[in-house]
Formats: sequence, structure tokens, C-alpha cells
Amino acid sequence: MSAFDPIADICRIAKARGVKSAIILMMLLASSGGRGGAISETAATSFLGVDPESTNTTQAKWNGRDVAFVDYLTGAEEDELQVLVVYNDDSGRFRSTKVTTGERDCCVPQLAAIGFGNADRDAAKELIVILRRPILNYDVGGSLYEVRLFDDLKVGQDSLTPLLKISARFGSGCDCQRRDGDTTRYKFKTIAAVQKDLKRLGY
Repeated sequence: MSAFDPIADICRIAKARGVKSAIILMMLLASSGGRGGAISETAATSFLGVDPESTNTTQAKWNGRDVAFVDYLTGAEEDELQVLVVYNDDSGRFRSTKVTTGERDCCVPQLAAIGFGNADRDAAKELIVILRRPILNYDVGGSLYEVRLFDDLKVGQDSLTPLLKISARFGSGCDCQRRDGDTTRYKFKTIAAVQKDLKRLGY
């Protein structure tokens, strides 16, 4: 988890790097909504210190709080997917919390979908993450999907809490066509499909 006080940071940058850098930060804060409001891609990636050209940003409102999910590849071969959530706390300070790391396994992971649903007995919505790993070789073509669920965001936590038991209910599966003509289909490729099954389970 990381955070800064926008006003204090503007003053620090003005002294250390000059007025031009401070003005840039002020523009980022304005584009993010400052103390509340949607967080822009530019503000989220600048806060994390990552290249916006190498990231994907998804804006959302999670249990009434504006957030931005940022995902990007890391590792020597750029084959591990990092997913973080950036948000403002109640005092207006930017914070970030790690969501998950998508390991390579068979193939390079992608963030296929992200959304919300009830996965426990409280009123707050939990996070649904669907990872996709494209497969293309001589024998198999398609994608390996995996569903991961996380408890609702607590301001200031370093990492989201994974809901391992309910995640295992959805697991992973190949949505693939094989050279021998066999076809397999994975049921939970969309947020709507996961939400529907959660409701069926009584959440």
C-alpha cells in the first residue's frame, strides 16, 4: 500500500524540482477529480510510477468509492501480470493496494474482466477478477481462464484478501479447440456468468 498527501506533495515537488513539475502534479490531481471523483488513467499510472503506454486502466465505483484498476506485465520476459487498485482515502490522499499477480503458467496472462458481486454474507460487494491466458500451439488453440475473488477493499491495506474457498468453486478451465476435433468450454468467462452462479449459491 502507498499513499501521499496531494498538497504536501505539490509543495515538496515545487521545492525539489521546480514549479513546472508541481504544476504537472496539480494538473494530474485535477484530472483525477482531486478529493473524490473518477481517477483518470494519467493520475493512476503517474501515482504508481508506471508507463501508461504499457498498462491498462479500468475505472469503476466499488462500494461507493471511485477506484482505478491498473494492470501491466513485469518480469524478465514480461510474463507476470500485476493488478493494483488506486483510490482516494477519506482525506483525499491517493493510495494503492495490490489486487493479485497473474503467473505465467502455460502462457502470458491477461486481465480478461474485472467486476463485483456478493461472495460472502455482508452487504459489501467483493471483487471478481477473470484472468485469461491465450493458447496457440500445434495441438490446441483457445484460452485458459481463471476466476479469482477477493474480499472488499479496506482502506490502507497492502493487498486484497483472497477468498480461496469460493474462488476454488470457479477454478480454471480451457475454452479450447483441439486438433483432434475435441472442443471444451469454460462456463465462467464473464463477470455476468460468475455473478449468476454466486446468486445461485445464495449470495
